[in-house]
Amino acid sequence: MNWGALISTLVGAVIGVGSTLLADRVRWRRELEQRGKDSRRELYGQFLTALNEAAESLWVVGLGDRRAAGIERLDELLRAEVHRTGLYSLREQVMILATEDVRRVADQAVDRVREYRDCLISGSAGGSPEERTAMDAYKSTIKVLREAMRADMAD
Repeated sequence: MNWGALISTLVGAVIGVGSTLLADRVRWRRELEQRGKDSRRELYGQFLTALNEAAESLWVVGLGDRRAAGIERLDELLRAEVHRTGLYSLREQVMILATEDVRRVADQAVDRVREYRDCLISGSAGGSPEERTAMDAYKSTIKVLREAMRADMAD
């Protein structure tokens, strides 16, 4: 029996199987990372939409004449408007799936929505300096959040 041929065949088989397994592992890892990125991209879009819907709803209520609309409990109405968007549920998903940079700014963005809501609850009317300051703070945070999300998606 020729041991050299047998050993060469065996070594060739080990190398072939090993390289196939390695290539499959690299491909699997790449696909797993892409699925994670796709999930985050979809979640980020939903979260930004909820943030914008919440801020827009608050803004619309803030511009209206509350007495003419029969609004007695403005605080309840404004809180309900924010809850309606699903913002808090989406924030929890972001806290689980997002990178640290995105989580930090996403939390700040929700805080800015709350601050805007509280500004309106305290009696600041739409267009008042306090309302504009609160809305500007929200808009600035959203810009930073978008940048953090873009950076995450670029990696």
